[in-house]
Amino acid sequence: MSRLNGNTSWLEILDKVAEEMAPYTRHGVNVNVDFYAAVSYALLGIPDDFFGAVFAASRMPGWIAQTLEQKENNILIRPLLQYVGADTREFLPLGAR
Repeated sequence: MSRLNGNTSWLEILDKVAEEMAPYTRHGVNVNVDFYAAVSYALLGIPDDFFGAVFAASRMPGWIAQTLEQKENNILIRPLLQYVGADTREFLPLGAR
């Protein structure tokens, strides 16, 4: 889309950011299709105020399918989480941070 519009600057910036983020993939931080969504919407001429609605509308079929699957199987699917941070941390008041 960037090349068709003759404006590859945003794509180049996002590709560079993705390249710089590559070392963090081992921590589970990866770019995905959503990373490029806002630029794609802008290049398609979608007004900024509609970005959230367009994003949500594109996700609704998946959300609905997941809900129906959970209901059909009588289960609640939750993502697994494994905390690997420090066991305890001292609380610092906002003014001391």
